[in-house]
Order: sequence, then C-alpha cells, then structure tokens
Amino acid sequence: MLLEDYHKFMTRAEASAQRYPEGYRQYENYASYSFVNPDASISDYQDDLRRKCEYGEYATIMRENCKEEMQNPFFRNEFNIAKDEALPVYMLDTPEFDDACKETYNAHIAMKLKLR
Repeated sequence: MLLEDYHKFMTRAEASAQRYPEGYRQYENYASYSFVNPDASISDYQDDLRRKCEYGEYATIMRENCKEEMQNPFFRNEFNIAKDEALPVYMLDTPEFDDACKETYNAHIAMKLKLR
C-alpha cells in the first residue's frame, strides 16, 4: 500500500469510527436526535438509547454498516473488485449473513447479561 493510500484509509477510518450508519446517526448525540425528534426531551433521548435493541433493528444496522464499508475503495482493493464491477450487496441478504448477525447479536446480549 502506498503511503498516500494509507493516509486516505486512515482518514476514512477515523471519520467513520464509532459512527452509526446512515439512518441511525440521530443516536450519536442529543443535538442530532432533537433535530429528528423536535419535541423530544433529553430524557426521551436517554430512554431511547437505553432501550433494548431488537434483533431486526440490529440486523438492519449491520446491513447498513456493511453497505457503507463496501463503498470504501480499500474494500474493492482487498477483495479484487474492479471499479466497474458491481458491489456484492447481495451477500447481505443471504442466510449466512443472517446467521452471522444472530451470532454477534446473541454474543452482545450474553455479554450484557454477564455484566449485570
């Protein structure tokens, strides 16, 4: 990897680190949340953040996150996908992807239960 490519990669990684995918960024801070939900109080925001994330929502977040990652030029490079070739978005609707999501979701739930 060229030094210039490395810097581009790091800039992109730092910009997206710990970010919610598109469609869920209102949860990143109260200012964004209140923009989407103008009548909500900070208490409403906190309650929404603390609620249990159901599996369907978790899987949607994971799919959206993967779609964003696939836009990363380094993803194409790592998996040898040509610029004019379609991204493998179909993979996100396979039983294997769903199984992987369920596995990580259940691991997160188990971790939370251990911490209680």
